[in-house]
Amino acid sequence: MILIVEDQPTARRAMQQLLRFNGYETQAVGSAEEALQLADDGQVPDVALVDVHLPGMNGVDLVENLCYRNPALFPVFITSCEREDLPPRSVRSPTRYLRKPLQIDALLKLMGTVGAG
Repeated sequence: MILIVEDQPTARRAMQQLLRFNGYETQAVGSAEEALQLADDGQVPDVALVDVHLPGMNGVDLVENLCYRNPALFPVFITSCEREDLPPRSVRSPTRYLRKPLQIDALLKLMGTVGAG
């Protein structure tokens, strides 16, 4: 399952619809806290597309928490900031990084490489 964590409703819906249209199972939430609630309910993702700048808990802390629950998690940070401006712990391997606005082909190519379908 691919978890989308994006606080902007339009972007969240667009990513979810795109991925579902391409055959991926998804869950989409607007905050880190909602994502953690899903994990607490047993819905730990295989892939997490996470906005770095979220209200409340930020995306970096969320990914660390999700990786603790699923060490095989494939995290992807989605942000409008430059890679150099991300906190150093956010660029550790195997975390990937996609810039906003998202390029659809880049997102689908990345999902295809992790076998997220």
